[in-house]
Amino acid sequence: ILEMREELTFYRNIVSPNSSERSIAVKKVQMVPDGDKRFKYKLILIQQGRHDSVIRGLVEITLDGHSADGQSKTINLSSITSEKTASQQRFGFKYFQNFEGGIRIPDDFVPMSMSVRVMPSTSSVPKLDEKYSWNDIISEENS
Repeated sequence: ILEMREELTFYRNIVSPNSSERSIAVKKVQMVPDGDKRFKYKLILIQQGRHDSVIRGLVEITLDGHSADGQSKTINLSSITSEKTASQQRFGFKYFQNFEGGIRIPDDFVPMSMSVRVMPSTSSVPKLDEKYSWNDIISEENS
């Protein structure tokens, strides 16, 4: 029931937004374990406010953590994906857009958080820079 309510809220915000100001929000960030140090990731960006035009720009996803010797380290998600991906992925959507794929965490890296940086190509839509604790985005189910 909770999952259905979340989905209903998601679609309700698309159909009848509360604000006329356009912005981008992260709807979902998820990492699903898929074997030894492998994960399937899912990121959903949504447009909030008016939906009268397509928002375009770039999104960059990085993992922050430390190496085996305790040194702070940041890894761009594109460098550990199973398919070839640019370090900054292009987006263009009117309502929402999914980003999905597989990654393998390097053996000498311990992730602590994930950063999502959204850079719209228009100055009227604010940039977004969010950070998520690694433990909060790990999920056992792929939904």
